[in-house]
Amino acid sequence: MKTSMKLSPAVEKRIIRETQKIFGKSKHYRSEYFRRRIYETAFHEAGHVVARMFTGHDVSHLISVSIIPDGETLGRESSCRNITENVIEGYPDELKQCAGRILLIGMLAGRAAQLRVAKDEDREGILDCDSEEWDSPGADLFRVSRISSIMARPHMPKNRILQLAEKWTTEMIAIPQVWAATERIAAALLERGTITPARVEKECAEIQHLSFRLPKWMKRLHTLPHTK
Repeated sequence: MKTSMKLSPAVEKRIIRETQKIFGKSKHYRSEYFRRRIYETAFHEAGHVVARMFTGHDVSHLISVSIIPDGETLGRESSCRNITENVIEGYPDELKQCAGRILLIGMLAGRAAQLRVAKDEDREGILDCDSEEWDSPGADLFRVSRISSIMARPHMPKNRILQLAEKWTTEMIAIPQVWAATERIAAALLERGTITPARVEKECAEIQHLSFRLPKWMKRLHTLPHTK
C-alpha cells in the first residue's frame, strides 16, 4: 500500500457514524485495526471496479462505488440492470461459459485486491474454505458458488472452475496497469468515501476494455469455446 494514501478525516468520521448505527458505539472505531479494515475495504471495492472496467462487463451500468456503510454492507459497488447474473442459467452452454468466467472474475476481484494489501494476521485466501461468505446470500463467495455450479460440466467440475477463476483473477489484478488503477480507485475512495462513474472512468481510462486488446485475455474471456 502506498504511504501517500491517506484516509480523509471527514470520511473516517462518516464511516464511524454509520458503523455506530449498525453495531453501537465502541472505542475500537478509533483504533489502527479499524482504520486498516477501512483501507482493505477500499481496495476490495476497487478490485470489483477494475475488473468491471478490464472485462468491459456492464460498464455503463455502474451507479457509484462507496466505502461508507449503509446498514447492510461495509462497502459496495452499486449498479443497475445486472441481467447476466440473473439469467445466465438459461444461456446456451457456450455463452454460459464465457459469461460465467467474466462474472466470476468480477466477483472474486475484490477479495484478490484486498489480499494483496492485507496484513499477515488479516489475510484470508480468495477462496478461503472457512469464510462465512459461502453461506451468506449476496456475499461474493455465495454468488461465485452459484455461478460455478451453473457452469459445471462433467469434464469441468465446480471446484476446477473456481480454482481457474481464482488463478485468472490473481493474474488480472497483478497486471501493472490494472493494479495501478486499483490503487487510484482505492485512494479516491479513501479521500471521498463515495465516487461516481465519471471518476471511475477517469482513473481507469487506461484499462477500460483492456481484456479485448490482450490476445490471452481475449481468448480466455471473450471467445466462445467452439470458436476458432
